[in-house]
Amino acid sequence: MRKFTSSMTKNQTNTANSPKIRSKFTTKKPEKVADLLGHILKRNDIIKKAKNYDFFDKWLELVGETYFKVSKPEKLYKGILSVRVIDSSFAQELSMIENKIIENLANMGFGGAVNKIKIIVGSPRDFK
Repeated sequence: MRKFTSSMTKNQTNTANSPKIRSKFTTKKPEKVADLLGHILKRNDIIKKAKNYDFFDKWLELVGETYFKVSKPEKLYKGILSVRVIDSSFAQELSMIENKIIENLANMGFGGAVNKIKIIVGSPRDFK
């Protein structure tokens, strides 16, 4: 058997005053994962960033039926919207109405999300 020394007794009394090992665990009710995720997403502005992409679904309203059939938004990065078009003639036409598209975005509540439009010519199979 091991003998207890005075230093051990002293340490044992100090541990009684020190925080408990399990103090990081609380007796709170468990939280729903959805609530925790909502909190994390709000804290990191992820919800706000995701809302900037809502206009992808409203592309028809933004550009009209003619351009909707021959173009599609692909990505938004640092305020630059990449749009794929079916051929170079539509790329030229779309570039002429770039300011109007940005203005329409602002009118729909997406002001500041897009500062510039980058037009990429793609093949017709991309639009099927």
